[in-house]
Amino acid sequence: MRCRIAVLGALAAGVCGCASYDEIIAPARAAYAIGDYAEAERVLAPYAEEDGKDRPAFLCERALPQLAQGKLRDATEGLRAARDQFDRHEQKLATEWIGSLLVDDTVIAYPGEDYEKILIRVVLALADLLGARKDAAAYANQVILKRQEIIDRSPEVDGNKIKASYKDLGIGRYLVGLLAEEAFNQGEARRNYRELVALEPAFAYGPEDLERAETRAPSERGNGVLYVFCFVDRGPFKVQVEHEPSTMAMHMVWIMGSLIGQKLVTPSIVPVKVPGLFFPERTIEDVEVASAAGPARPTSELLSVQDAAGQQFDIVRDWIVAKAFLRRLVKKAVVETGKRVVQHQQKGDKRRMSDAQVATEVGAFLVGAIWEAIESADTRCWSLLPASIQAVRLELPEGEHAIRLTPRWRGHAAGRPVEAPVIIEDGRNAYCLAIFPTSRAAPAVIVSQPLFASQAQ
Repeated sequence: MRCRIAVLGALAAGVCGCASYDEIIAPARAAYAIGDYAEAERVLAPYAEEDGKDRPAFLCERALPQLAQGKLRDATEGLRAARDQFDRHEQKLATEWIGSLLVDDTVIAYPGEDYEKILIRVVLALADLLGARKDAAAYANQVILKRQEIIDRSPEVDGNKIKASYKDLGIGRYLVGLLAEEAFNQGEARRNYRELVALEPAFAYGPEDLERAETRAPSERGNGVLYVFCFVDRGPFKVQVEHEPSTMAMHMVWIMGSLIGQKLVTPSIVPVKVPGLFFPERTIEDVEVASAAGPARPTSELLSVQDAAGQQFDIVRDWIVAKAFLRRLVKKAVVETGKRVVQHQQKGDKRRMSDAQVATEVGAFLVGAIWEAIESADTRCWSLLPASIQAVRLELPEGEHAIRLTPRWRGHAAGRPVEAPVIIEDGRNAYCLAIFPTSRAAPAVIVSQPLFASQAQ
């Protein structure tokens, strides 16, 4: 018993002596929120380059400051590494989670949230469109396929996949559709735009895209197309909250207990520490994109990261709480087992039995208290994601143009506008990514280069 207390005490001291993920990431979040992308990258770099269990989260975090600075290759390499680690982790998640039952989820490699696994592929597609333009279609198709893969891998409760109701996101169809249009594959474009309209009815330009694919060429002769994507505001990030198990969560506890072969005793229902989502206040509603060659157009929301993350947490909350509660039960079972072993050893000395029982009870209480004190919710996450990914399409004459992007709130300017030069090629797509972390931040704009060098002359 003394050995167990010493081990747990040392573990508690180690936890208290290490900076948490939240403490490490806070300066990067603050720098990113004001548009100091170089400082955000500097803060994150040592952790993203260190081979550890938290590395996938730091690689994701670092990617957006890198994108904002135009470091497309670096951002792509980091996101690909994080994506591959998440995929590998899915193969061994069950065994690793069982290993976390005696501490908490922070001791295992960060597995990534489901919405993050999809958004990695979205950002990879956009980075490729801005740069190499070789793998964007593959990434876009991964966006479409990953949701079903996540559902298929999810646990079952009473014969139903717990993630079966995850919303199908239309952004993958939009990306596949615009690439199909550029390749004059109108059938593929129509199919994907039709699905986009069904999946994202709030996206204002979906019907326009579908009508164009059904009736005419992507652009008039002598014109090209500029697609502007905007990362707007700060997205949700995880915080620690306390939550009492629901009836469904307790049902899941017994299912998981049977899976690990642990006989559980019904305990009193007490709150457990689990991750919850915090949603920063919105400061930008949309972005107006203007060019001298045509009327200004506002962006429309193609993907609400807030809604995608919130829906995921609503669906899996009972499962998260059940895992945390099962962990609490397993720890209590271990402490009780240890207490019984000590009591059995003390039975040979009846004269000291009373004092020993008191000491055993106190020791077991201390072990349980320390064990619960060092437990924390896993708040690792991709916290620099935007709240909203928005898009707008402009058809412009061939040549060089200056576009002006103005963040807005309810139709009025909400922050400083930014201008960027773009080169439009006849019959080709050009791409722009604008990052507006907040209305007060210095925005970042990255524009693709023309496919043919002669057009840049």
